Amino acid sequence: KRIKKEVKLLSVMSDAPNIIRYFGSWMEDSTFYIQLEYGFYGNLSHYISMHALNEEDIKVVLAQIGSALLWMHNRGYAHMDVKPENILILSVKPWQLKLSDFGLSFRVKDEA
Repeated sequence: KRIKKEVKLLSVMSDAPNIIRYFGSWMEDSTFYIQLEYGFYGNLSHYISMHALNEEDIKVVLAQIGSALLWMHNRGYAHMDVKPENILILSVKPWQLKLSDFGLSFRVKDEA
């Protein structure tokens, strides 16, 4: 159930800036597969364990992930698991980062 919810969210957010792109999903031999954009440089946690980020790099990282979160929040979604492990790096200098792992994400209901 959680995987189906994540796939539905991914399909809605696939064209959003700085959110990992979803290409498709399928079931094969009782295993569920999700095809996503590839983060060539891995996740941010792994990257920063080997490379120091300077102040300019950190500004770019925060701006790009902030952009992804703003897009989500403007459409009523909450990620709920933003951490370096869930930020994938597609390129470095120029930075291109994508928010991933929407397993805990949900649509926020209006309180009014």
